[in-house]
Parts: sequence; structure tokens; C-alpha cells
Amino acid sequence: MTETTYIFSPFDFGEVLHTKEEAVEFIAMVDKILDSFFNAKETPNEKMKKLLPYQIYDYLQQQAAKQRIALDDKEMFKNYLNQVKIFVQHIPVVTIEIPFLPTSNMLTNISNYLSIYLKRTILFDIVINKNLIAGAKLSYNGKYKDFSYRKKFDLELKKEAEAIIKTL
Repeated sequence: MTETTYIFSPFDFGEVLHTKEEAVEFIAMVDKILDSFFNAKETPNEKMKKLLPYQIYDYLQQQAAKQRIALDDKEMFKNYLNQVKIFVQHIPVVTIEIPFLPTSNMLTNISNYLSIYLKRTILFDIVINKNLIAGAKLSYNGKYKDFSYRKKFDLELKKEAEAIIKTL
């Protein structure tokens, strides 16, 4: 039997996965769902419904419908889930350094903005850096950009210190 290749948009899964951690958890859940193909107690779809948060379950159902996946066809469904897993594993990861833990809404907004800029879904690897002063540092694909005010603050502090020292 020939396996069908499913087509995913570069923007797929961006509305339900925002962080590298979420993607790793999602892949672990997909692995459990794939393991359920060998378990007669539950169908893979029942296992998927039980394991996944509703928003992700609903999203996968919609994606499966778009791809014309018959959820009761175990081979088709298994092939589809394996391809979903591979797709998610290859979503680019942007490291974002910020001085606080972002809210879900903030992550969604930043993710949407950068996805449009990069023309694809991205995941964040969040690093909390309490030494940053406002803003963020981003690194992606070997490129690094500091959008924080730390450098400006340090420069201004140095100027002020030098001015004070001159008056002594």
C-alpha cells in the first residue's frame, strides 16, 4: 500500500502551538495516540480526544477533515499522525529572552507577528533573563538581535557616572 503524503501550510499549527515545550508535549501525546493503534480498548480517535487539550483536538479534527482523513481508517490515520509529528518537529524555533514569564495572550500576539514576518509558523524557546531592562533578545537561525534597553541604560549610567566623577 502506498502512503499518501499530506500537504501542510507553513502556517499550520501556529494557532495551537506557541512554544518548543508545547511542541514537545504535543509530540509525546501523538506518540501515545500512535501506541493506541495496538490497544484494542480504545480507538486512536478516542485516545486523541482523551489526551489532547480540546483546542488542539479540535484543530487536528479540522485539519484531518481538510486532508480528507478517515479517522476510522487506522492506516490512513496513523500515516497522517506520523506526518503531523514530523511537520511539528521541523517547525523553526526562535529563542526569546525576556525578563518575565509571558502570558498566553502575549505569546500568541508575538507569535502571530513573527509568523507573518518570517512567513511561517514558529515556536518559542523562552529564556527568562531578569537582567534585561524592557524589551527582548531574539535569536533565530544563527542571527541574534537585542531589542532590550539594557545597553542604552548601561551607556546612560556610564555617562552619568563619568559626569559625577568629573565634578569630584
